[in-house]
Amino acid sequence: MNIKKQILGLGAFLLVIGLFFLSSTHAHAAVKKLNILNDYKKKSCKADLDGDGKKEKLELKWKGVSVSKAILYVNGKKALQMNDPSWVFSIGVDYIKMSESDIFLRCYTSGDSYITGSDYFYRYDSAKKKLVKVTKLMDINENGNSTKVKAVTSSEVKVTYCHNLDVVGHVLWTAIYVLKDGKLKLKPTAFKAQSAYTTKYGDQDGYGKLLEKSQYKATCDLLFYTDRFMREVAYTVNANDIVILKKIKYVKGNWYVQFEKDGEKGWTGLKGYGSREIFYGVNARMMVG
Repeated sequence: MNIKKQILGLGAFLLVIGLFFLSSTHAHAAVKKLNILNDYKKKSCKADLDGDGKKEKLELKWKGVSVSKAILYVNGKKALQMNDPSWVFSIGVDYIKMSESDIFLRCYTSGDSYITGSDYFYRYDSAKKKLVKVTKLMDINENGNSTKVKAVTSSEVKVTYCHNLDVVGHVLWTAIYVLKDGKLKLKPTAFKAQSAYTTKYGDQDGYGKLLEKSQYKATCDLLFYTDRFMREVAYTVNANDIVILKKIKYVKGNWYVQFEKDGEKGWTGLKGYGSREIFYGVNARMMVG
């Protein structure tokens, strides 16, 4: 009899524990809602911005055709004034809830050829009734950019980038922003990268088949280094050699890429090359997705 009671007691205990973790997980589940506001359809919505369980009313307003000076209102009060270039004509807002106390809005603008005007994470200050800028997403000075929030957890936000960078052209990777001191900060690491080119719409020069596999054929002799500081040579590349794109790293406005040749890995910075073509077929595709 005592054994039966013990078994029943243990079962009840495990059930309570299971329900506790289930409810706890449900209560603190991360939330990702993309494009809750935009310039063409969704100009107002409701969302909890401060974690009190009550939804605030968000409204997006602007004058004229350009949204460069758009204003975001929260509960009827001006919370954010956009100050983008006059060529900006598109705006979007994403909702990111990592926990009850860590909620962010991502506001981003763009113009022709998907050139980004601005892209920031904001946090709502309920005391000041303002959206406060907390994080700038990577510098986006190239043409043909695409940035999308891929996943959200209680500790990090994964953002997928596709940028048309000098020297290597369209590159695709997923960056990670980690939560620290109430802010989202880019994880200081290198991320796996791949060429975003495709031969789906043709390959007139034949280099597309290589680029599609993240393989780049050198136009000249090149040096690759053991790290981004480029003090020690890892290996050399001769004209017409093929290297494979492996990783990308962004540090204070500078881009670094890692390539592999015959099993060896090496880094180079993109800043020093300018518009010089060091890989066949890249320049001809710079304005093509």
